[in-house]
Amino acid sequence: MYIYYMNSIGYICHDIRTSEV
Repeated sequence: MYIYYMNSIGYICHDIRTSEV
């Protein structure tokens, strides 16, 4: 399951782990 979250700058990141790309 992919996790979609927004990082500090406001970009949508998607990864299986909570890794900020």
